[in-house]
Amino acid sequence: MKTLDNSASLSLDAPHKIRRIRKVLRDAGYSERSVPQLLDVDELPTFRQRWQTLPLFRWRTRGSEPLKIFVRLFLFRQVIDLAEVRRLVSPTQLEDWVDLGLLHVEGREVAATAELCPYGSLVIAADWPEDAGRDLHQVMGIAASSRTLAQATIRRHARATLDLGTGCGVLALLSAAHSEQVVAIDSNPRALHMARLNAQFNGLTNIEFLQGDLLRNHRPNGAGFHARGWLLSAPL
Repeated sequence: MKTLDNSASLSLDAPHKIRRIRKVLRDAGYSERSVPQLLDVDELPTFRQRWQTLPLFRWRTRGSEPLKIFVRLFLFRQVIDLAEVRRLVSPTQLEDWVDLGLLHVEGREVAATAELCPYGSLVIAADWPEDAGRDLHQVMGIAASSRTLAQATIRRHARATLDLGTGCGVLALLSAAHSEQVVAIDSNPRALHMARLNAQFNGLTNIEFLQGDLLRNHRPNGAGFHARGWLLSAPL
């Protein structure tokens, strides 16, 4: 099974394709509310919980309904028949998903090259956690620390919010809803690429992404930048 081996595999050059793909997922009910209902659990299971309970979850997602197939693809990393995936992604083209770096075709089988995790009203792309030891630039999904910080954040209007160590960008994306401007910083160029994809995938345009080591040598928009909100999430 092929995995993403560089940031260029995730295309940012076709926002119209990204919007259409997001609509296909939305129409299938791929959301944080619907997926746990399908799995008959209280909340979306973590990656470890998914694998520990995989036989049961595969049983609960058997069938040809679009939501079930998307869950098997993007949460359980199951290989799906090519013809079935072509029907699944209609009216988009399978080639669009491949071009964006979300799916990989090998023979008559299709596999997801990235995890797509629904969180609130968002869908967040990240590298598969099981591949984390292979590449220091692998991008973690929504960690427990990010969920805790997201729940603890006071959501009030801010002219500017700074997200340090943005990773897959989930905190920056959540902040975009109540901030006029969000600046997201990470030292990992692949993380920034993934975060930009996630911003496009969720239709957010008020986020600026900068590469850097936290605040060192970085002053977003010059010396006049003053962030009312500061976010820093360290993986646990």
